Amino acid sequence: MSTGNHTCRTTQSDPPKRKPPPIARVQRGYNDLIGRLNLQMPLPKPRGRPNGRQIGTKMPPREDQPVIRKGSEEERQEHTA
Repeated sequence: MSTGNHTCRTTQSDPPKRKPPPIARVQRGYNDLIGRLNLQMPLPKPRGRPNGRQIGTKMPPREDQPVIRKGSEEERQEHTA
């Protein structure tokens, strides 16, 4: 039997590695984190949802546009005549 300089790691186990939290969770907790640090800067303003089109808004129908066809000049003249 040889007595080498290696150590057996079967008795010690590393704790399982945790995945980092999703970006959205980090962003949601940012305001709270900055507030706890007592920095000498104003807290970030809450942003909320953009206005966009209001629910129930009636949009006018779009006007029909002529179809643009590819081809030679003669073929285009035939289609428009």
